[in-house]
Amino acid sequence: MLTELTGFHRDVLVVQTGAGIDLINAERRADITQVARASTPEVTIRRIDAILGCRTALETNVAPLLAMESLMISLGRP
Repeated sequence: MLTELTGFHRDVLVVQTGAGIDLINAERRADITQVARASTPEVTIRRIDAILGCRTALETNVAPLLAMESLMISLGRP
């Protein structure tokens, strides 16, 4: 799940920056474009960092519920 979420936000960043590379989740283009328009590249990078931080926490034996709760709070911030 976290891998897919990272890929989604990577695609959001591609749209935001006009990188001109293929989307991983091309079938979700409408959703990706909507999220890209509603935020900035800086926010997207912060979200990707939060997802990667959650993955690291889960690999280091942090309580899964606590790691996911922290991630959801981070993703909800503008």
